[in-house]
Amino acid sequence: MHWFVQINQYVVHVTAHASVYTLVLMSLDRYLAVVHPITSMTIRNVRNTSITLAVAWFIILVANAPMLSVFQVQPVITNADNSRVSKTFSGVCDSVCLSVIVLITCTL
Repeated sequence: MHWFVQINQYVVHVTAHASVYTLVLMSLDRYLAVVHPITSMTIRNVRNTSITLAVAWFIILVANAPMLSVFQVQPVITNADNSRVSKTFSGVCDSVCLSVIVLITCTL
């Protein structure tokens, strides 16, 4: 069951970053279309767009890879039920991994 929490958190972070970077790329495309309409006609094509999106997704997938090892399932012990679990994000290594992920994604 612990793999589900890890995959879930990985997918959450990847999709969040992917949506932000897709909007950034769309803004760049609109900027080129408005400010440099003639010169950007050769750059803005389907092939370059596909390559750019593929590179962005690859970077996002790799940059968020530490998320697969950061989140873990730990039992939550209560008086009534001992079978519940919760997501945790603790430890020095975990906070360092998160800091590295934030640093990498903010500088892209």
